Amino acid sequence: MLENDLAKLHCNTSVPTHPPLAPGPSNSMS
Repeated sequence: MLENDLAKLHCNTSVPTHPPLAPGPSNSMS
């Protein structure tokens, strides 16, 4: 839960629509 929150915050700075991961690895997972 804590990790998700942190990741969400980081994503919010870049892309809130994407999951808690960079657009690189996130795209691959998607």
